[in-house]
Amino acid sequence: MENQDLTPSNEEKFEDMWSSLPPDLLSLVSSDLYAGDNAMFRAVCKTWRSITMAPPLPLPSPFDHDDSPFPWLFHIPKSNNGRGKFFHPIYNYTWEIDLPAQLAGAVIHFSKYGWLLMARLKVHPFFFHPFTKDIIELPELPLDGIEYVRSMFFTSAPSLDCLVVVMNCRPYGHVWVLKLGEGEWNLHHLVRKNFDWTVCNPILHKGLYYSLDCDGNLGVFALEDIDNSWVTYKMKFPWSRFNSIVQAFLVENEGELLAIFIKKNGQKIHVFKLHPTRDIWEPVSSLGDNMLFVSQGASFSKKALVKGTNNKIYGPNFWDKTGLFCFYSLKTGKYHSFFDNLSSTDSYNTKFLQNCSWYTFM
Repeated sequence: MENQDLTPSNEEKFEDMWSSLPPDLLSLVSSDLYAGDNAMFRAVCKTWRSITMAPPLPLPSPFDHDDSPFPWLFHIPKSNNGRGKFFHPIYNYTWEIDLPAQLAGAVIHFSKYGWLLMARLKVHPFFFHPFTKDIIELPELPLDGIEYVRSMFFTSAPSLDCLVVVMNCRPYGHVWVLKLGEGEWNLHHLVRKNFDWTVCNPILHKGLYYSLDCDGNLGVFALEDIDNSWVTYKMKFPWSRFNSIVQAFLVENEGELLAIFIKKNGQKIHVFKLHPTRDIWEPVSSLGDNMLFVSQGASFSKKALVKGTNNKIYGPNFWDKTGLFCFYSLKTGKYHSFFDNLSSTDSYNTKFLQNCSWYTFM
């Protein structure tokens, strides 16, 4: 009979190290977990399942004003039945709220400072605050029936200093500006050739507003003097052809202006940064310790405070079959999920939520 090596393997030593932690320490750890995390905690080993668990923490609310590591995704389903949904991408649960009747059929265009800028029938814009349920009606847009609104945004939380800006592309290229408290929209007509605005909202970067067209070109203007400051830049890409853009977003990250383009074929995501000459998009291979959140209503960058969440792009994407939230990793070039180890090289198995926005109080 051969002698057997009874020396514990490294894996066994590793498991024994965790299972032999003091019960008081394990109970202390469990007291700082939410319900979903508690379930994962108990699945580690028999010893951890035997620990007397502290009551789980109450689930966080989208209206907590602390600087949460993750924002919430607010969504109004097409047939909402008077309900709106907040989704938390880490804890994978939904918080529902009742919506006022005035929101029926309304579209989310922009979100910031805890407020949503929405519109009914494209010409009736208004502010809505999901927490207080306050609604601030704005004057009807003086559109002529054939103009096509591309984007809307506002410059500050609703006050007498707040400016609301509406941009349309067809057929004129108008910019409408309203100072809150005033009764009329001011019209600015831009002389622009071959610049077809995307639904991406303009972004303030180093004192100027930057907007994208459907070919990835830039339009730059100063809000204080729109008529005379408008400049367009025919952008150069690293490749000779860069077309089939189905979605585009602008984000400021570490003082640089980033453009996120999602292409039609497999919805591959490309990230570029703006060259100082303003006419070249340079490829970005890594976000470092940052993460990007993109949606029609709000797009921004945040420092990753949770391990493993950096260098990723979080859009309103969910797996078709499971309904789980998914994100795009720049490191792997794939779509992934925090649950069930799901991954895919393309987005064909995912759905992109409409009428939604990342929501923060900042």
